[in-house]
Amino acid sequence: SLTIWRYRFQLADYLNTHLSIIYQSISGEEKKLFVKLSGGMMEKEEVKKAIENVSHQEKRYGYTLVGPHRDDLIIEVDGHSVVNSMSQGQIRNVVVSLKLATLDYLEKVTKEKPIMLLDEVLSELDEKRQELLLKNLPNVQTLLTCTFVPDVLRKRSNVHLLDLRTILESEELKDGEDFSEEEQLIEEATV
Repeated sequence: SLTIWRYRFQLADYLNTHLSIIYQSISGEEKKLFVKLSGGMMEKEEVKKAIENVSHQEKRYGYTLVGPHRDDLIIEVDGHSVVNSMSQGQIRNVVVSLKLATLDYLEKVTKEKPIMLLDEVLSELDEKRQELLLKNLPNVQTLLTCTFVPDVLRKRSNVHLLDLRTILESEELKDGEDFSEEEQLIEEATV
């Protein structure tokens, strides 16, 4: 448990030094974001005692009640929770900034490039913020889902689009339906 807590606090420290910078690069807004873990690190004897005190409850509930995995990541701006003091678009940018900072941290720790998955991150961002985000994505394989493909993505040579509707239509074609050649084209997907 102590080792896990130590690593979690190291990650929180890393996020504190990088999150605000990344947020500004993808949003265009300067905000001082602060990251902390709820709870706190316990000494070895405290962990043992806490586990002993709740072991009967853990057996009854079927899950653990004490440990580093129970700590939540809390993100604040100007001393207030981001949930209570930022718009939906700003919160979306905080979440994406958190993903980008975590990706950077994982790359530094593992010395490997992770794959980034971004699901519908563009929907609550205006065109300017979409462009800032897409311009500042790291140079890793990224899978991005969206219901609308912005022009800034269509213009990039390293972006490949996959239209799931076309795949579904191809499946229907196998069932005997007749579609035009244009409807049958599928563009490869990798971003």
